[in-house]
Amino acid sequence: MRKRHGALALLFTLCAWGADPAETGLKQKLAADLLDLAQWCADKGLGEDGGKFLDQASGLDPANPKIAALKAKLDPSQPP
Repeated sequence: MRKRHGALALLFTLCAWGADPAETGLKQKLAADLLDLAQWCADKGLGEDGGKFLDQASGLDPANPKIAALKAKLDPSQPP
């Protein structure tokens, strides 16, 4: 019984901090898919559309290392 209470306490603590692992993983996956779309747009010369996907990905996973490189590719006049 104590193990269950300990696990529940940990779960509540993580949720209170906003560190829901399932939500974080989902956001990272969605961001990766949006970055793939942005890359495809960049390859096809659709910079404006790619920029929109890149902005959405940045909102979901701002720490993704692909964002800065793709931002430079989509709009070379903007700093990364």
